[in-house]
Amino acid sequence: MMTSDSNETLRDFSRNRSEEAFRTLVRQHSPVVYGTALRKLGGDRAAAQDVTQEVFTLLARKANRLESVVLGGWLYRQACRRAANHVRSESRRKTRERVAAEAMVTSSPADAFDTRFLDDALLALPAKDRDALVLRFFEGKDFKLLGSALGLSEDAARKRVARALERLGGNLKRKGIAVGAILLGETMGGYGNTPVPSQLISTVTENSLRTGAASSLVPALSLLVPLAAGVIATSLVAGPMHQLTAADPPSATASTPAPNKRTTLKPVTSPKDLSLEQLITEVKQANSKPGNALTALQLGILFERIDPSLVPEFIRLANGRMTAGERVSIYPRLLEKSLSIAAKATMDFVLQENVGKQVDAHSGTNLLTNLFDNWVRTDRAASESWLLENWENPVLRESAFSGPLRDFLMIEVVDKRFSHEGTASVLELVRRIPAVEDQAAALRGIAGMNSWRGSWQRGDRDKWLEFHQALKEFPDVRLGRELMRNFWTKLSEERTDEVTAIQATLEPMDRFQVSLGWLGVRSKRGEETLTLSGMSVASSPVTDQDQREAAALAAGLAAGLSRSQVLGEIGRVVLEVRRDEECFKWLDEHRHETDMDDALAEKVRKLFNASGWETGKEMQAVEWAARIANPELRLRLCRGVFRKVLFHAPESAFACLKNNDLPPDVAAEFQTILNATP
Repeated sequence: MMTSDSNETLRDFSRNRSEEAFRTLVRQHSPVVYGTALRKLGGDRAAAQDVTQEVFTLLARKANRLESVVLGGWLYRQACRRAANHVRSESRRKTRERVAAEAMVTSSPADAFDTRFLDDALLALPAKDRDALVLRFFEGKDFKLLGSALGLSEDAARKRVARALERLGGNLKRKGIAVGAILLGETMGGYGNTPVPSQLISTVTENSLRTGAASSLVPALSLLVPLAAGVIATSLVAGPMHQLTAADPPSATASTPAPNKRTTLKPVTSPKDLSLEQLITEVKQANSKPGNALTALQLGILFERIDPSLVPEFIRLANGRMTAGERVSIYPRLLEKSLSIAAKATMDFVLQENVGKQVDAHSGTNLLTNLFDNWVRTDRAASESWLLENWENPVLRESAFSGPLRDFLMIEVVDKRFSHEGTASVLELVRRIPAVEDQAAALRGIAGMNSWRGSWQRGDRDKWLEFHQALKEFPDVRLGRELMRNFWTKLSEERTDEVTAIQATLEPMDRFQVSLGWLGVRSKRGEETLTLSGMSVASSPVTDQDQREAAALAAGLAAGLSRSQVLGEIGRVVLEVRRDEECFKWLDEHRHETDMDDALAEKVRKLFNASGWETGKEMQAVEWAARIANPELRLRLCRGVFRKVLFHAPESAFACLKNNDLPPDVAAEFQTILNATP
């Protein structure tokens, strides 16, 4: 989800030409732009980076004319258009064929249906519907923010998205693809999470600002040497090497000079005999030239002459001589070259020297993520062993995406193991992770708890039951049951009939666990309906929570559990999926039947540790903590939350004391803290 208003940032850039404002726009929107290009171009990363550069260069040029548009929708549309232009290019077609031959695939989060047509169907929607879906699912805006961006009320925004999903489903239906709104939303939600190469944000920012300032549009060319250019470079190195010079600079719109321009060819020094220090100088000089195909070709020739085994020494020497922008554009390419020759040594070097931070100080994790992903494709066993050997390394424990970097990398390999080898293979790997909490985190992708992973959708009945059985034997019962509930909730949302059939064949205790997953469903698929735009499948909020709860209670009692035990399990689900006021009502009704203090404390800690600073979350945590029955635990948690509120938002802390629903001991504790505060 975006952290600031894009249009306000765009206005800042348009009026002040602020580089930081533009970098913020690139950082916020590049996952959608790059991910869209990656899908449209069949996984060709170099071409996707070209498209990303072109889109943001266009943004830099047209910023002052875009203040009234929905920026996310405009960028998405431009990414689709410019990717289509690349598809029509013969050279790009050849590059994509090479990439396909090397088994490079897109990072689409789900294979449950053919997603190749989804972007085309989305582009066919009216602009207002397309913008709504891009903001909701690609950028993760809630309906209140979405409505604000579109000039609608929250309720109107919700309806706009629902209608747009129906129309999108209708467009796909006409192509012979029947897919539900829930799966459509989840698939598009993954489109906003595409990991962006670490060098791309800085390079795109610098090139766009430089090129966008020109009076005429200079199309951005390749950031990485194309595969075809590599072939040319090899042949050029074998013979005499030349550099193009002319009275007028060569146009960045073409890789060769125009036929009516007078040019001369001047020999340049062959790099094969250069020292590393001399190579660094040559690379810096070549990289400082306009970002066109000739520059890419010259860099490619130089890179060919750098022995892969000397890449670490090259980078160590270059650290003190290269600017941040040069490191961004050069280091990843050299490391990919080194990775192809000595993968483990390259990854050890990147980890030990924390090269990711040298490339991108804001987020040093993308470089390592991209290198690891390439390694997993070629040697999964070695990459897995390396990850486990370095599990406690501080770099791998740094935050990335939605948790530590090591968890993200492990989810990648677990997802592949589950898809190709099954649960037994996954468990063999996961058991080698030291901490049980990290073992659970590694299984979150299979349990459907990570939007960018969809291996759970590619299973069948036997695979699902095998995974269910493995979770029953998980070392930490609480974590195992949490994974199990989420797993069956995810399946119940998309495969209702199959889950119902499976549940009828299970033993009582297993049936109860599945019923808890069923209770956790927030929305359900509706019937297929014929609309003016074709057949569509709508989703609607679950309205039969009471019946589902009664079914879960009956299943738990049938499994031999006491009413208190069953209500404790049901309460955990209720606290996860229902609105606060509904949860508080449920707690009041069952306060004397079951102990919910542990579940409430867990809820408070999640709110307290929510990423970023959100006063609303902290105040919400106070409300939850105040409902804990154990006085000591209640006061301890309330005290911690209140001090955080007091530090970040004193006015909210004072307002909190006016809450008449606070227990007397909590209100007194808050007053004591205030009195002791200078």
